[in-house]
Amino acid sequence: MIKSLYRILLFILYHLILKFYVYEFMHKNKLRSIRSELDIRDSIFSDTGDGGLVLRYPKYHSGFPELILFPDRNTRENYQVVDFIFLPIIALKDSKPIGDLNIPYYISIFLLASQVLLFPIFFKDDLLRHLRAWDGEFKSYDEFYLMEWTFSFPIYPIWDIMYSISYQYLGYYWAVKLWEFISFLIFIYAFHVSTKHLPTHLRILVLSIIIFLNARFLLARPSNMIGFLVVLLSVIESSIFRFILGLFIGISYYLFFIFLIPFLNIREVRYAFFLSLIFWFVWSDFKYIQEIYTFLSYVVESRKQITILENISFWTSVLNNVLVGMIFIFWIFNSQKNIDFIRTLYFTLLNQVRFLDTILLLMAKTLREDINIPRIYGLIGFIYMMYAMNHLEFSYINDPDFVKKVSLKDVEILSYNMDIQFMLVLFGDNIRASPSMEIGLTDREILALIINNTLDCDVIRRKGIDLVIERSLKETYPCLELYDIYREIRFWRVR
Repeated sequence: MIKSLYRILLFILYHLILKFYVYEFMHKNKLRSIRSELDIRDSIFSDTGDGGLVLRYPKYHSGFPELILFPDRNTRENYQVVDFIFLPIIALKDSKPIGDLNIPYYISIFLLASQVLLFPIFFKDDLLRHLRAWDGEFKSYDEFYLMEWTFSFPIYPIWDIMYSISYQYLGYYWAVKLWEFISFLIFIYAFHVSTKHLPTHLRILVLSIIIFLNARFLLARPSNMIGFLVVLLSVIESSIFRFILGLFIGISYYLFFIFLIPFLNIREVRYAFFLSLIFWFVWSDFKYIQEIYTFLSYVVESRKQITILENISFWTSVLNNVLVGMIFIFWIFNSQKNIDFIRTLYFTLLNQVRFLDTILLLMAKTLREDINIPRIYGLIGFIYMMYAMNHLEFSYINDPDFVKKVSLKDVEILSYNMDIQFMLVLFGDNIRASPSMEIGLTDREILALIINNTLDCDVIRRKGIDLVIERSLKETYPCLELYDIYREIRFWRVR
Protein backbone atom coordinates (compact mmCIF):
# COMPACT_ATOMS: atom_id res chain seq x y z
CA MET A 1 0.00 0.00 0.00
CA ILE A 2 2.74 2.46 1.00
CA LYS A 3 4.75 1.54 -2.06
CA SER A 4 1.74 2.13 -4.34
CA LEU A 5 1.07 5.55 -2.79
CA TYR A 6 4.73 6.42 -3.18
CA ARG A 7 4.69 5.56 -6.87
CA ILE A 8 1.54 7.60 -7.40
CA LEU A 9 3.24 10.57 -5.71
CA LEU A 10 6.32 10.01 -7.84
CA PHE A 11 4.23 9.92 -11.00
CA ILE A 12 2.40 13.16 -10.12
CA LEU A 13 5.56 15.03 -9.17
CA TYR A 14 7.33 13.83 -12.28
CA HIS A 15 4.61 15.09 -14.60
CA LEU A 16 4.09 18.38 -12.80
CA ILE A 17 7.78 19.25 -12.85
CA LEU A 18 8.38 17.99 -16.35
CA LYS A 19 5.42 19.88 -17.79
CA PHE A 20 6.37 23.06 -15.96
CA TYR A 21 9.91 23.10 -17.31
CA VAL A 22 9.03 21.88 -20.79
CA TYR A 23 6.24 24.47 -21.17
CA GLU A 24 8.57 27.15 -19.85
CA PHE A 25 11.18 26.05 -22.38
CA MET A 26 8.63 26.14 -25.23
CA HIS A 27 7.35 29.53 -24.14
CA LYS A 28 10.81 31.08 -24.01
CA ASN A 29 11.63 29.76 -27.46
CA LYS A 30 8.15 30.59 -28.90
CA LEU A 31 7.53 27.01 -29.92
CA ARG A 32 4.12 25.48 -30.54
CA SER A 33 5.40 22.05 -31.51
CA ILE A 34 8.75 20.46 -30.93
CA ARG A 35 10.39 19.33 -34.14
CA SER A 36 13.90 20.63 -34.47
CA GLU A 37 17.41 19.65 -35.31
CA LEU A 38 18.96 17.57 -32.58
CA ASP A 39 22.61 17.90 -31.73
CA ILE A 40 23.42 14.45 -30.40
CA ARG A 41 27.09 14.16 -31.32
CA ASP A 42 28.26 14.74 -27.75
CA SER A 43 25.34 13.17 -25.94
CA ILE A 44 24.37 9.69 -24.77
CA PHE A 45 21.32 9.75 -27.07
CA SER A 46 20.95 8.32 -30.53
CA ASP A 47 18.29 9.10 -33.13
CA THR A 48 15.71 6.40 -33.89
CA GLY A 49 15.15 7.81 -37.37
CA ASP A 50 11.48 8.67 -36.89
CA GLY A 51 11.69 11.54 -34.48
CA GLY A 52 12.51 9.56 -31.36
CA LEU A 53 15.58 9.37 -29.18
CA VAL A 54 17.04 6.39 -27.38
CA LEU A 55 18.87 6.82 -24.09
CA ARG A 56 21.12 3.78 -23.84
CA TYR A 57 22.32 2.21 -20.60
CA PRO A 58 25.30 -0.18 -20.43
CA LYS A 59 24.25 -3.76 -21.03
CA TYR A 60 25.81 -5.01 -17.79
CA HIS A 61 23.52 -2.80 -15.70
CA SER A 62 20.59 -5.16 -15.46
CA GLY A 63 17.19 -3.79 -14.58
CA PHE A 64 17.56 -0.60 -16.61
CA PRO A 65 16.08 -0.99 -20.10
CA GLU A 66 16.61 1.52 -22.84
CA LEU A 67 14.58 4.65 -22.33
CA ILE A 68 12.94 5.64 -25.58
CA LEU A 69 11.93 9.27 -25.57
CA PHE A 70 9.60 10.58 -28.25
CA PRO A 71 8.51 14.07 -29.36
CA ASP A 72 4.97 12.74 -29.62
CA ARG A 73 2.98 9.68 -28.62
CA ASN A 74 2.14 8.57 -32.16
CA THR A 75 5.26 6.45 -32.55
CA ARG A 76 4.92 4.72 -29.19
CA GLU A 77 3.38 1.55 -30.61
CA ASN A 78 6.53 0.83 -32.65
CA TYR A 79 8.72 0.38 -29.57
CA GLN A 80 8.91 -1.08 -26.11
CA VAL A 81 8.69 2.06 -24.03
CA VAL A 82 9.32 2.68 -20.34
CA ASP A 83 6.00 3.11 -18.52
CA PHE A 84 5.66 6.82 -18.04
CA ILE A 85 8.58 8.65 -19.60
CA PHE A 86 7.64 10.86 -22.52
CA LEU A 87 9.98 13.78 -23.02
CA PRO A 88 8.80 16.29 -25.61
CA ILE A 89 12.18 18.01 -25.77
CA ILE A 90 15.79 16.91 -25.30
CA ALA A 91 18.02 19.60 -26.82
CA LEU A 92 17.65 22.44 -29.26
CA LYS A 93 20.53 24.29 -30.87
CA ASP A 94 20.93 27.91 -29.84
CA SER A 95 17.84 27.83 -27.66
CA LYS A 96 17.22 29.90 -24.56
CA PRO A 97 17.92 28.07 -21.31
CA ILE A 98 15.26 26.55 -19.13
CA GLY A 99 14.74 28.01 -15.68
CA ASP A 100 16.49 27.23 -12.43
CA LEU A 101 16.23 23.61 -11.27
CA ASN A 102 16.28 24.14 -7.49
CA ILE A 103 12.86 22.52 -7.07
CA PRO A 104 13.78 19.26 -8.87
CA TYR A 105 17.07 19.13 -6.93
CA TYR A 106 15.42 19.20 -3.52
CA ILE A 107 12.57 16.96 -4.66
CA SER A 108 15.16 14.41 -5.82
CA ILE A 109 16.71 14.43 -2.34
CA PHE A 110 13.28 14.14 -0.70
CA LEU A 111 12.27 11.22 -2.91
CA LEU A 112 15.57 9.43 -2.36
CA ALA A 113 15.08 9.79 1.39
CA SER A 114 11.49 8.52 1.22
CA GLN A 115 12.62 5.57 -0.88
CA VAL A 116 15.20 4.61 1.75
CA LEU A 117 12.60 4.84 4.53
CA LEU A 118 9.53 3.33 2.88
CA PHE A 119 10.76 0.64 0.54
CA PRO A 120 11.84 -2.89 1.56
CA ILE A 121 15.30 -3.55 2.93
CA PHE A 122 17.91 -3.46 0.21
CA PHE A 123 20.84 -5.82 -0.17
CA LYS A 124 22.80 -6.19 3.06
CA ASP A 125 26.07 -7.93 3.75
CA ASP A 126 28.60 -6.83 6.37
CA LEU A 127 26.00 -4.75 8.19
CA LEU A 128 24.30 -7.95 9.36
CA ARG A 129 27.34 -9.25 11.23
CA HIS A 130 27.83 -5.87 12.93
CA LEU A 131 24.32 -6.16 14.37
CA ARG A 132 25.47 -9.25 16.34
CA ALA A 133 29.02 -8.23 17.26
CA TRP A 134 28.28 -6.80 20.73
CA ASP A 135 25.80 -7.74 23.44
CA GLY A 136 27.31 -6.09 26.49
CA GLU A 137 30.75 -7.37 25.57
CA PHE A 138 32.61 -7.62 22.29
CA LYS A 139 32.48 -10.90 20.43
CA SER A 140 35.41 -12.17 18.45
CA TYR A 141 34.48 -12.86 14.85
CA ASP A 142 35.81 -16.40 15.21
CA GLU A 143 32.70 -17.05 17.31
CA PHE A 144 30.71 -16.62 14.09
CA TYR A 145 33.13 -17.85 11.44
CA LEU A 146 35.50 -20.74 10.72
CA MET A 147 38.73 -18.79 10.18
CA GLU A 148 42.42 -19.51 9.76
CA TRP A 149 43.30 -16.34 11.64
CA THR A 150 41.55 -13.40 13.23
CA PHE A 151 42.43 -10.22 15.11
CA SER A 152 43.02 -10.52 18.84
CA PHE A 153 41.10 -7.28 19.45
CA PRO A 154 37.76 -5.79 18.24
CA ILE A 155 38.39 -3.91 15.01
CA TYR A 156 35.13 -1.91 14.84
CA PRO A 157 34.67 -0.97 18.52
CA ILE A 158 32.39 2.06 18.17
CA TRP A 159 30.45 0.83 15.15
CA ASP A 160 29.77 -2.60 16.65
CA ILE A 161 28.33 -1.08 19.82
CA MET A 162 26.08 1.36 17.90
CA TYR A 163 24.85 -1.25 15.43
CA SER A 164 24.21 -3.89 18.09
CA ILE A 165 22.30 -1.55 20.42
CA SER A 166 20.02 -0.54 17.54
CA TYR A 167 19.38 -4.24 16.78
CA GLN A 168 18.64 -5.10 20.41
CA TYR A 169 16.13 -2.26 20.83
CA LEU A 170 14.62 -1.96 17.34
CA GLY A 171 14.84 -5.46 15.93
CA TYR A 172 16.15 -6.54 12.55
CA TYR A 173 13.97 -4.51 10.17
CA TRP A 174 14.02 -1.11 11.87
CA ALA A 175 17.66 -1.34 12.86
CA VAL A 176 18.59 -1.90 9.22
CA LYS A 177 16.26 0.90 8.06
CA LEU A 178 17.80 3.25 10.64
CA TRP A 179 21.33 2.62 9.38
CA GLU A 180 20.26 2.84 5.75
CA PHE A 181 18.81 6.26 6.48
CA ILE A 182 21.82 7.44 8.50
CA SER A 183 24.11 6.33 5.68
CA PHE A 184 21.94 8.17 3.15
CA LEU A 185 21.95 11.37 5.25
CA ILE A 186 25.75 11.32 5.54
CA PHE A 187 26.08 10.71 1.80
CA ILE A 188 23.63 13.40 0.72
CA TYR A 189 25.03 15.97 3.18
CA ALA A 190 28.57 15.30 1.96
CA PHE A 191 27.37 15.67 -1.63
CA HIS A 192 25.36 18.83 -0.88
CA VAL A 193 28.15 20.74 0.86
CA SER A 194 30.79 19.52 -1.59
CA THR A 195 28.91 20.79 -4.65
CA LYS A 196 27.65 24.16 -3.43
CA HIS A 197 29.87 25.88 -5.97
CA LEU A 198 28.13 24.14 -8.87
CA PRO A 199 24.99 25.43 -10.64
CA THR A 200 21.88 23.49 -9.68
CA HIS A 201 21.38 21.73 -13.02
CA LEU A 202 24.94 20.40 -12.84
CA ARG A 203 24.42 19.21 -9.26
CA ILE A 204 21.35 17.24 -10.39
CA LEU A 205 23.25 15.73 -13.31
CA VAL A 206 26.21 14.74 -11.11
CA LEU A 207 23.91 13.30 -8.43
CA SER A 208 22.08 11.22 -11.03
CA ILE A 209 25.41 9.85 -12.32
CA ILE A 210 26.52 8.92 -8.80
CA ILE A 211 23.19 7.16 -8.15
CA PHE A 212 23.52 5.35 -11.47
CA LEU A 213 27.09 4.21 -10.86
CA ASN A 214 27.14 3.71 -7.15
CA ALA A 215 24.09 3.63 -4.85
CA ARG A 216 26.33 2.12 -2.18
CA PHE A 217 24.98 4.26 0.64
CA LEU A 218 22.25 1.60 0.81
CA LEU A 219 24.80 -0.92 2.13
CA ALA A 220 25.21 1.14 5.34
CA ARG A 221 28.58 -0.39 6.18
CA PRO A 222 31.09 1.42 8.41
CA SER A 223 33.60 1.68 5.54
CA ASN A 224 30.96 3.26 3.27
CA MET A 225 29.99 5.87 5.83
CA ILE A 226 33.62 6.64 6.63
CA GLY A 227 34.17 7.10 2.90
CA PHE A 228 31.48 9.81 2.94
CA LEU A 229 32.58 11.38 6.24
CA VAL A 230 36.19 11.79 5.21
CA VAL A 231 35.14 14.13 2.37
CA LEU A 232 33.72 16.49 5.00
CA LEU A 233 37.17 16.99 6.55
CA SER A 234 38.05 19.52 3.85
CA VAL A 235 34.61 21.18 3.90
CA ILE A 236 33.90 21.76 7.61
CA GLU A 237 35.20 25.16 8.70
CA SER A 238 35.15 24.60 12.46
CA SER A 239 38.51 23.37 13.78
CA ILE A 240 36.84 21.59 16.70
CA PHE A 241 34.40 19.67 14.50
CA ARG A 242 37.19 18.79 12.08
CA PHE A 243 39.21 17.35 14.95
CA ILE A 244 36.21 15.45 16.39
CA LEU A 245 35.33 14.02 12.98
CA GLY A 246 38.94 13.01 12.29
CA LEU A 247 39.20 11.36 15.72
CA PHE A 248 35.91 9.49 15.23
CA ILE A 249 37.12 8.14 11.88
CA GLY A 250 40.45 7.25 13.47
CA ILE A 251 39.28 5.30 16.51
CA SER A 252 36.25 3.64 14.90
CA TYR A 253 37.95 1.89 11.97
CA TYR A 254 41.06 -0.28 12.14
CA LEU A 255 42.31 0.78 8.67
CA PHE A 256 41.73 4.46 9.43
CA PHE A 257 45.14 5.50 8.10
CA ILE A 258 44.09 4.70 4.52
CA PHE A 259 41.38 7.36 4.70
CA LEU A 260 43.20 10.00 6.77
CA ILE A 261 46.60 10.07 5.05
CA PRO A 262 45.51 12.38 2.17
CA PHE A 263 44.06 14.84 4.70
CA LEU A 264 47.16 15.14 6.88
CA ASN A 265 47.83 18.63 5.51
CA ILE A 266 44.98 19.73 7.82
CA ARG A 267 46.36 20.40 11.32
CA GLU A 268 43.37 19.02 13.24
CA VAL A 269 43.46 15.82 11.18
CA ARG A 270 47.14 15.36 12.04
CA TYR A 271 46.32 15.57 15.76
CA ALA A 272 43.43 13.12 15.32
CA PHE A 273 45.64 10.76 13.30
CA PHE A 274 48.35 10.47 15.95
CA LEU A 275 45.85 10.16 18.81
CA SER A 276 44.09 7.40 16.85
CA LEU A 277 47.39 5.61 16.35
CA ILE A 278 48.02 5.71 20.10
CA PHE A 279 44.47 4.41 20.72
CA TRP A 280 44.97 1.40 18.43
CA PHE A 281 48.33 0.54 19.97
CA VAL A 282 46.83 0.51 23.46
CA TRP A 283 43.57 -1.15 22.35
CA SER A 284 45.47 -3.98 20.63
CA ASP A 285 47.91 -4.49 23.51
CA PHE A 286 50.62 -3.10 21.21
CA LYS A 287 50.02 -5.75 18.51
CA TYR A 288 48.43 -3.34 16.02
CA ILE A 289 51.18 -3.13 13.39
CA GLN A 290 51.97 -6.84 13.59
CA GLU A 291 48.33 -7.89 13.19
CA ILE A 292 47.57 -5.38 10.43
CA TYR A 293 50.55 -6.80 8.53
CA THR A 294 49.33 -10.38 9.08
CA PHE A 295 45.81 -9.45 7.98
CA LEU A 296 46.97 -7.74 4.79
CA SER A 297 49.23 -10.72 3.98
CA TYR A 298 46.25 -13.10 4.14
CA VAL A 299 44.11 -10.76 2.06
CA VAL A 300 46.73 -10.23 -0.66
CA GLU A 301 47.39 -13.97 -0.92
CA SER A 302 43.70 -14.88 -1.18
CA ARG A 303 42.97 -12.26 -3.82
CA LYS A 304 45.38 -13.95 -6.17
CA GLN A 305 42.88 -16.81 -6.12
CA ILE A 306 39.48 -15.10 -5.89
CA THR A 307 38.12 -11.63 -6.67
CA ILE A 308 35.21 -10.13 -4.79
CA LEU A 309 33.28 -7.05 -5.85
CA GLU A 310 34.88 -4.75 -3.25
CA ASN A 311 38.37 -5.41 -4.56
CA ILE A 312 37.82 -5.19 -8.28
CA SER A 313 40.47 -2.94 -9.80
CA PHE A 314 39.26 0.65 -10.18
CA TRP A 315 41.40 1.15 -13.26
CA THR A 316 40.14 -2.06 -14.83
CA SER A 317 36.61 -0.70 -14.37
CA VAL A 318 37.62 2.58 -16.03
CA LEU A 319 39.22 0.82 -19.00
CA ASN A 320 36.52 -1.83 -19.45
CA ASN A 321 33.48 0.43 -19.10
CA VAL A 322 33.07 3.09 -21.77
CA LEU A 323 30.71 5.24 -19.69
CA VAL A 324 32.95 5.20 -16.59
CA GLY A 325 36.00 5.90 -18.75
CA MET A 326 34.31 8.87 -20.44
CA ILE A 327 33.22 10.31 -17.07
CA PHE A 328 36.75 10.00 -15.71
CA ILE A 329 38.30 11.65 -18.77
CA PHE A 330 35.70 14.43 -18.62
CA TRP A 331 36.57 15.00 -14.97
CA ILE A 332 40.31 15.19 -15.69
CA PHE A 333 39.78 18.02 -18.17
CA ASN A 334 37.07 19.86 -16.22
CA SER A 335 38.30 19.73 -12.63
CA GLN A 336 40.04 22.23 -10.41
CA LYS A 337 43.67 21.16 -10.01
CA ASN A 338 43.83 21.66 -6.25
CA ILE A 339 44.52 19.54 -3.15
CA ASP A 340 41.20 17.70 -3.55
CA PHE A 341 42.26 16.73 -7.07
CA ILE A 342 45.39 15.12 -5.58
CA ARG A 343 43.26 13.38 -2.93
CA THR A 344 41.02 11.97 -5.65
CA LEU A 345 44.03 10.60 -7.52
CA TYR A 346 45.30 9.07 -4.26
CA PHE A 347 42.09 7.05 -3.82
CA THR A 348 42.10 5.99 -7.48
CA LEU A 349 45.69 4.76 -7.11
CA LEU A 350 44.56 2.48 -4.27
CA ASN A 351 42.90 0.74 -7.21
CA GLN A 352 39.88 -0.81 -5.51
CA VAL A 353 36.22 -0.26 -6.27
CA ARG A 354 35.56 -0.13 -2.49
CA PHE A 355 36.82 3.49 -2.55
CA LEU A 356 34.36 4.54 -5.25
CA ASP A 357 32.20 6.28 -2.60
CA THR A 358 35.00 8.71 -1.77
CA ILE A 359 36.27 9.01 -5.34
CA LEU A 360 32.91 10.10 -6.78
CA LEU A 361 32.26 12.68 -4.05
CA LEU A 362 35.75 14.16 -4.44
CA MET A 363 35.33 14.22 -8.22
CA ALA A 364 32.08 16.18 -7.75
CA LYS A 365 33.80 18.52 -5.28
CA THR A 366 36.59 19.36 -7.70
CA LEU A 367 34.44 20.06 -10.78
CA ARG A 368 34.74 23.58 -12.16
CA GLU A 369 31.62 25.68 -11.79
CA ASP A 370 31.98 27.24 -15.25
CA ILE A 371 31.53 23.97 -17.18
CA ASN A 372 29.36 24.70 -20.19
CA ILE A 373 26.63 22.07 -19.91
CA PRO A 374 23.11 23.03 -21.02
CA ARG A 375 20.53 23.10 -18.24
CA ILE A 376 18.39 20.63 -20.09
CA TYR A 377 20.84 17.90 -19.06
CA GLY A 378 20.03 18.66 -15.45
CA LEU A 379 16.41 17.95 -16.28
CA ILE A 380 17.45 14.70 -17.97
CA GLY A 381 19.35 13.77 -14.79
CA PHE A 382 16.24 14.47 -12.75
CA ILE A 383 14.13 12.30 -15.07
CA TYR A 384 16.62 9.48 -14.73
CA MET A 385 16.45 9.66 -10.93
CA MET A 386 12.66 9.59 -11.09
CA TYR A 387 12.93 6.41 -13.10
CA ALA A 388 15.71 4.87 -11.00
CA MET A 389 14.02 5.55 -7.69
CA ASN A 390 10.88 3.88 -8.95
CA HIS A 391 12.74 0.74 -9.98
CA LEU A 392 15.88 0.51 -7.84
CA GLU A 393 15.32 -2.54 -5.68
CA PHE A 394 18.02 -5.09 -4.93
CA SER A 395 17.05 -8.72 -4.70
CA TYR A 396 17.74 -10.06 -1.22
CA ILE A 397 16.46 -12.93 0.89
CA ASN A 398 14.97 -11.40 4.01
CA ASP A 399 11.45 -12.75 4.28
CA PRO A 400 10.24 -14.36 7.55
CA ASP A 401 10.12 -17.91 6.19
CA PHE A 402 13.77 -17.84 5.20
CA VAL A 403 14.76 -16.23 8.50
CA LYS A 404 13.17 -19.17 10.33
CA LYS A 405 15.13 -21.64 8.25
CA VAL A 406 18.47 -19.98 8.98
CA SER A 407 17.72 -19.62 12.71
CA LEU A 408 19.93 -22.64 13.28
CA LYS A 409 21.62 -23.65 16.52
CA ASP A 410 24.89 -25.33 17.53
CA VAL A 411 26.12 -26.21 14.04
CA GLU A 412 29.08 -25.46 11.78
CA ILE A 413 27.95 -24.48 8.30
CA LEU A 414 29.51 -24.20 4.87
CA SER A 415 27.64 -21.69 2.71
CA TYR A 416 28.57 -21.42 -0.93
CA ASN A 417 26.69 -18.14 -1.34
CA MET A 418 27.69 -15.09 0.68
CA ASP A 419 24.22 -13.53 0.97
CA ILE A 420 22.99 -16.66 2.80
CA GLN A 421 26.06 -16.65 5.03
CA PHE A 422 25.36 -13.14 6.35
CA MET A 423 21.82 -14.12 7.32
CA LEU A 424 23.16 -17.20 9.12
CA VAL A 425 25.47 -15.06 11.24
CA LEU A 426 22.68 -12.65 12.20
CA PHE A 427 19.94 -15.16 13.01
CA GLY A 428 21.87 -18.29 14.00
CA ASP A 429 22.49 -19.28 17.62
CA ASN A 430 25.94 -20.58 18.47
CA ILE A 431 26.75 -21.31 14.83
CA ARG A 432 30.00 -20.88 12.96
CA ALA A 433 29.85 -20.22 9.23
CA SER A 434 32.34 -20.43 6.41
CA PRO A 435 33.55 -18.55 4.40
CA SER A 436 34.52 -15.80 6.83
CA MET A 437 33.39 -12.17 6.57
CA GLU A 438 36.81 -11.41 5.03
CA ILE A 439 37.15 -14.18 2.51
CA GLY A 440 40.95 -14.01 2.75
CA LEU A 441 40.79 -15.35 6.34
CA THR A 442 38.81 -18.44 5.32
CA ASP A 443 40.38 -21.86 5.87
CA ARG A 444 42.48 -22.56 2.75
CA GLU A 445 40.95 -25.97 2.00
CA ILE A 446 37.44 -24.59 2.35
CA LEU A 447 38.37 -21.58 0.19
CA ALA A 448 39.55 -23.92 -2.58
CA LEU A 449 36.15 -25.68 -2.56
CA ILE A 450 34.32 -22.34 -2.83
CA ILE A 451 36.54 -21.06 -5.64
CA ASN A 452 36.03 -24.24 -7.67
CA ASN A 453 32.34 -24.52 -6.72
CA THR A 454 32.84 -28.13 -5.76
CA LEU A 455 32.82 -30.25 -2.60
CA ASP A 456 35.17 -32.78 -1.02
CA CYS A 457 33.53 -35.07 1.54
CA ASP A 458 36.82 -35.79 3.31
CA VAL A 459 37.59 -32.09 3.73
CA ILE A 460 34.22 -31.06 5.14
CA ARG A 461 34.15 -34.01 7.54
CA ARG A 462 37.66 -33.22 8.73
CA LYS A 463 36.69 -29.56 9.27
CA GLY A 464 33.64 -30.57 11.33
CA ILE A 465 31.04 -29.16 8.91
CA ASP A 466 27.52 -30.21 9.94
CA LEU A 467 25.46 -28.44 7.28
CA VAL A 468 25.96 -27.29 3.69
CA ILE A 469 23.71 -24.56 2.28
CA GLU A 470 24.00 -23.68 -1.40
CA ARG A 471 22.24 -22.90 -4.66
CA SER A 472 25.15 -23.30 -7.06
CA LEU A 473 26.62 -26.83 -6.82
CA LYS A 474 26.36 -28.72 -10.10
CA GLU A 475 26.33 -32.28 -8.77
CA THR A 476 25.37 -34.33 -5.71
CA TYR A 477 27.78 -35.94 -3.24
CA PRO A 478 27.47 -39.18 -1.21
CA CYS A 479 28.16 -37.43 2.12
CA LEU A 480 25.26 -34.99 1.68
CA GLU A 481 21.64 -35.71 2.56
CA LEU A 482 19.04 -33.24 1.28
CA TYR A 483 16.62 -32.31 4.03
CA ASP A 484 15.09 -29.01 2.92
CA ILE A 485 14.68 -26.67 -0.04
CA TYR A 486 13.67 -23.02 0.09
CA ARG A 487 13.06 -21.62 -3.38
CA GLU A 488 16.40 -22.27 -5.13
CA ILE A 489 18.36 -22.76 -1.89
CA ARG A 490 19.20 -26.32 -0.81
CA PHE A 491 19.97 -27.41 2.76
CA TRP A 492 22.15 -30.54 3.07
CA ARG A 493 23.08 -32.50 6.19
CA VAL A 494 26.60 -33.95 6.25
CA ARG A 495 26.46 -37.72 6.88
